[in-house]
Parts: sequence; structure tokens; C-alpha cells
Amino acid sequence: MRSNGLKVLLVGPYPLEPARVSGGVEAVMSILAPAIAAHSDVSHVTVLSFHNGLGGSGTRRIDEKL
Repeated sequence: MRSNGLKVLLVGPYPLEPARVSGGVEAVMSILAPAIAAHSDVSHVTVLSFHNGLGGSGTRRIDEKL
């Protein structure tokens, strides 16, 4: 992983379960985050998502950059 690349923070709804997308904005976020991470100039993408009443807090690593 390149440590000197861009670090990106996306804030918005992201699917709680990878195979279960609920709504248009969640669909966009689930496609946009990995697409941004795929760029060679980006070293890390973090998604901050809030789901009121739909589970506890936690983190999930998708791959090395996301």
C-alpha cells in the first residue's frame, strides 16, 4: 500500500451487508468507494456510515485500501 497517496473519507449510507443494498444512495456508495480505491493515486478510502437503530458500531475492512 502506498502511504504517500491520497486518503479519502466518504460519509454516507453504506450497506451493512455487502450483498444487500438498500436504496439508491447506498448503491452509489457501494460502487463509488471501491472505484475510488482502485485508483493508483489513492492510498486509503474510509467510509463513515450511520444506520440509526440498525445495529451496533463496528468496522469492516473490504480490502487493503478500503
